[in-house]
Amino acid sequence: MDSETLRKLLEREDILGLGEIYWASVIRGNDRIIGLTAETMAAGKKILPVRRYLSCASPKRDW
Repeated sequence: MDSETLRKLLEREDILGLGEIYWASVIRGNDRIIGLTAETMAAGKKILPVRRYLSCASPKRDW
């Protein structure tokens, strides 16, 4: 997805943010991912990493 498409989507109230981000791409300096992340932050929306990293933090899990 390009930045313009993301920007349009982020204007919608039913879009909460950008998900499934591989943080390694950000750390490695992937300009495309960094740009999409910046667009999301500028829109005041949430950025979520790949789900597997969230699974152990989920309050619905019965560990």
